Amino acid sequence: MGGGLTILRSCSGKAATKVFCLDHAGKEVSLPYGREMYFSAQTVSVASIYELASLLTSLESDRLAFVVRGELAPTANSNRTRRLLHSGPKGEATFLSSARPWVMIDIDGIPRPPNLGHDGLIEYLIGLLPPEFQNVTCYWQWSSSQGRKPGLRIHLWFCLNRPIPDADLKRWGNAVNAAWSDAGNSGKLIDTALFNAVQAHYTAAPLFEDGIQDPVPRRSGLRHGQVDVVALVLPEKVERARTDSAGSSHAGLGVQGHLDAIGGARGFHEPIKAAIGAYYALNGANANPDAIKSMLRHAISNADPNGRSAADIERYLSDRYLDDLIEWVAVRQAEAEEIVEPSWPLPTRGIQAIAAEVELHIGAFAISTLVKPADGSNHPRQIGIIGDCAAGKTRAIIKWSHLLWG
Repeated sequence: MGGGLTILRSCSGKAATKVFCLDHAGKEVSLPYGREMYFSAQTVSVASIYELASLLTSLESDRLAFVVRGELAPTANSNRTRRLLHSGPKGEATFLSSARPWVMIDIDGIPRPPNLGHDGLIEYLIGLLPPEFQNVTCYWQWSSSQGRKPGLRIHLWFCLNRPIPDADLKRWGNAVNAAWSDAGNSGKLIDTALFNAVQAHYTAAPLFEDGIQDPVPRRSGLRHGQVDVVALVLPEKVERARTDSAGSSHAGLGVQGHLDAIGGARGFHEPIKAAIGAYYALNGANANPDAIKSMLRHAISNADPNGRSAADIERYLSDRYLDDLIEWVAVRQAEAEEIVEPSWPLPTRGIQAIAAEVELHIGAFAISTLVKPADGSNHPRQIGIIGDCAAGKTRAIIKWSHLLWG
């Protein structure tokens, strides 16, 4: 397999898990995860599901730690860093999106089927996933809320046969949830929010204070399968026209064209925004903001002020103005790059299989016309068939007509 994951730990000692305790009235309450701002970051390599399971087992008792999919940016401080995927007013991006050969699947609130023991529940939940996950070794962890809230709540960790980018995992997860909904189920099967470079993958077991008992005697374990990696089947991409963050194409002028327009008839703000939009439309939402920021400052400094004061020009050159605008455009571009999945399930059969079924039903109906009506009448029968275009109706009718009536 070969691959790594990033472990983050709270710098100020805030717990990365839920804490169950008693309030002043003696009522059981749960305290939420600590809202930490700064973390230390550690990259760990894992070569198999067994190494991954061993690491996750050790993290179960580390109440300050959790895992993220992204990798630390080269300029970030590994001893004290924030979780920033995009640069902006909060600071420079500290993490990069990275394709990983592992995935954690979060199933939350699935109704519990009756008459199943602990191991049976694990198998039941894995059985809800697509076929390629069946009979694959995985590491399971009951979430902190298991046994405290209705339904089954579990984390399932799998190793993949190749690194998969976050965007592809989100596209896959959306397709799985669409199929789940189309089958008549409520809610979502899996949480696709995990497929993000800085989203927390919580690994620590919950804390129980004041004598409160853990309702889950076995929090985690390894489920052995026939194979150790998942050959993930990704849905086909839905192509869409790329536009900039403002929703209109700037391909005609390009980045340089908009930079050259600064200070002209279009003023300053509109071509600045358009240049940023063209830059991100061309390079993607994760493009380095420093490059366009440098180009903008050069263009603004050399543009004709066109009656604007020195204070106005300084405002356009300021970090606050440029950072806010760049962050806004980058976020809109990231939203535009998200794949919109179809709301209907993909077909599971080819046209030949469908045509064969059509022919079978038409044949059965045609044979029924040979049976004399129960009322003894000899009225001629009329046949009407409704079906989609190119499903093979006409061909099947002609075939059965020759076979039965010559």
